[in-house]
Amino acid sequence: MRSPVRSALSVLVAVIAIGCGGTSQSGGSSGASGVSGSADVGGSNNLGGSANGGANSCALSGTGFGLSLSVVGAIDQGYEGPALVEQSMADGVVLYFGGAAAPDTTATHATIRGLSPMPTIPPGATLWLRWSGYNAPPTFSPFQGDSHSAWAFGVFDREGGRLLFGGSLDGSTLPAAPLATGAITPACVAPNPVCPSNRTAQVTYEAVEVQGDSPVTLRDGEVGSVELGGFAYQVGVSAQAPSAGTGGCAPDYFPHSYLSVSVQAKDLAELARALAPGDLPSCIPGTHPAENIGMVMSEWPVDMAFDGKVTYLRRDQLTAGFWFGTGVTYDGAAVELNITGAGDILPEPKVGSDFWATLPDWSFSALRSGRGGPLLLLHATQSLPPAPGGWSMLESALGVSVSIEERCKYAATSPLGGAPVSLWDVVLGGDPPVRLHQGELGAFRVGDQNYAVWFDAGSEIDLVLHTQ
Repeated sequence: MRSPVRSALSVLVAVIAIGCGGTSQSGGSSGASGVSGSADVGGSNNLGGSANGGANSCALSGTGFGLSLSVVGAIDQGYEGPALVEQSMADGVVLYFGGAAAPDTTATHATIRGLSPMPTIPPGATLWLRWSGYNAPPTFSPFQGDSHSAWAFGVFDREGGRLLFGGSLDGSTLPAAPLATGAITPACVAPNPVCPSNRTAQVTYEAVEVQGDSPVTLRDGEVGSVELGGFAYQVGVSAQAPSAGTGGCAPDYFPHSYLSVSVQAKDLAELARALAPGDLPSCIPGTHPAENIGMVMSEWPVDMAFDGKVTYLRRDQLTAGFWFGTGVTYDGAAVELNITGAGDILPEPKVGSDFWATLPDWSFSALRSGRGGPLLLLHATQSLPPAPGGWSMLESALGVSVSIEERCKYAATSPLGGAPVSLWDVVLGGDPPVRLHQGELGAFRVGDQNYAVWFDAGSEIDLVLHTQ
């Protein structure tokens, strides 16, 4: 099962949440303790989110507001200039900037999420971006502790125009910061949920003065309103100062304090409607949402193949999955098959309906209407580039050749080094052959059955095929 298209572009500079939503979680990294908020480079660093590990008497109710930012490609400590809307999503945008022309591997691709409400911004529209910050990724890892650098950004409808949205992480004094901050004062102190057995470990949740046309004070996790230049904006703040106390905590936990601010124009929809669409870069991924499908056998060795009848049992609301009984036991336990994500793309079967599941190894899984019957769902994955003969099971199931071809160079190496980030195509043989860009959903026909096919490529390749 794969992550969405953007996260599949594996050379990520950083992913940082810069606002706070609802209840707050103490900052810092934790491996052994399993607290979210820690990540390696290219992962997701959630600064401010739902508390884990125990009740938080300081937590504010509500969903909060906060932006997140992920970046693919080269990045400098400062940038001010045009930024093209590469993609408009349900909760954010992807901006293309810094390159002389498209495709240009000197460009940077920044995904900004968390905008709410989020109107459609015309793809190809030209915005204005101000960026201040690091030229190396912030990393909250068990071995580096608090190593992030201050940064900030603001996105405007044009040069010298209205601020649309922006934010900062410990960067409210940087040139690109959309909002300055003033006094920071303790608002509440609660036990640190990362260290539940250490009563001296605490988190101080802070109140921050946000300096708009008139100052407004907001607590960690609070969402408020501020005026800038006479225009109304929604603002979210996250400000926490955790400690490990005197009794210690998990050995790989490094508490760190931070202040993040997120801001969005309240009339963003109106501002977006005034933007004109334009030409898009030729080298960009498809925009179809990821079809995250996984076939998982419970109580079954991961290295043991399965090929047999399965009977539909129930729907899994948590994973949007379908559970099937196999009629098989292993070590005295009933073996079941869960197809996670199936409920997002297939109608739910009738309880008691029989199917045929094939899972020869980690790289291939399929569900058919019966033994030797038509395919209903197929998931294949391979390393990138695929090993020789790696698609043999997929080719046998579809009755056509399958190949992966590099389409274009999407971005240069990140500051971490490594090869440029490429985008890929999958080619399914036939007459005529079907070519799909990475991140696209296409149509394919096997015999007299029409199928939808989704393809993604990052650190590995994923292909999902299902009935339409």
